[in-house]
Amino acid sequence: MVMGPQIMTSVFLVTSRAPLRNSLAYLGAAGAALVVGTLLAFGISNLLGVGEQQEAGGKDAFTYVLVGLLAVLIIYTYARRHELEPPQWMGELQQADARLTGRLGLLLILLMPTDIVIMLGVGDYLVAGGLDWFSALPFIGLTVLLLALPLLAYLLLGEAAARRMPAIRDWMRAYSWLISIVVYGFFIYLLLA
Repeated sequence: MVMGPQIMTSVFLVTSRAPLRNSLAYLGAAGAALVVGTLLAFGISNLLGVGEQQEAGGKDAFTYVLVGLLAVLIIYTYARRHELEPPQWMGELQQADARLTGRLGLLLILLMPTDIVIMLGVGDYLVAGGLDWFSALPFIGLTVLLLALPLLAYLLLGEAAARRMPAIRDWMRAYSWLISIVVYGFFIYLLLA
């Protein structure tokens, strides 16, 4: 879910002029967006009656739509694996302030089609399994933890971590497509299992 501009932003923020403040604003906003987005996805799945259809012995149409969307994302990601470049606005993150990085954290989670599909998949999985919304907290926590890895490295290793971030960013740019495909496949498995 976070392999793309979301984690790349975390890496850029560690090398910004106020890494701690900017990173914390970004993580807080991204966490809030995850809570809101997953809660909305859970509500949508409840409104669509996903749980009742699952109890009747079959998958609901919404589940198959989500699986189809994830399959499209796999194909799209694979087809564009050599074209993916970070957006130009990422270069401006070096001079960003906490207000901008907070807005960015909200927007990158709530408006990214891939994240929307993943959150809908989580909502569908929870409702279909008869779980409450609080069962999504490990998903939310793990996602925020992944986004926080560059900051944690910076806090533990200091400037040595900041110097290594460009190499990490380049590695992620090269292989984020593969990690995204694996994550999409994992969510397809969860939805169909």
